[in-house]
Amino acid sequence: MANGSCLDALEDIKGTLSEPSSPLKARALYVAGTASAKIHRDDDAIKYFTAFIDSFPINSAVPEVMLALGKIFSDEVHDCQKAITVYNDFSKKIPARKQHRRR
Repeated sequence: MANGSCLDALEDIKGTLSEPSSPLKARALYVAGTASAKIHRDDDAIKYFTAFIDSFPINSAVPEVMLALGKIFSDEVHDCQKAITVYNDFSKKIPARKQHRRR
């Protein structure tokens, strides 16, 4: 996404974000967080990603969103403690992959 298309995406989904019971809310939060991160609106990205995780904890995109949130805290905001907290939460919430044994 280029900056212009990110801004367009954020503008387009404002209505969906303002509707608490919209069936598109999860997708809107995901897109808003991703678009905000791409244009370095870190506070907005943190807000949208956190709302996504809190509102849709069993959504299949949660692992990706948690990693993106941790990356924003570590690489953009330079808050290592918050990054560590997010990564620790990630490791607790996301089950380890089963190891396949060779026979």
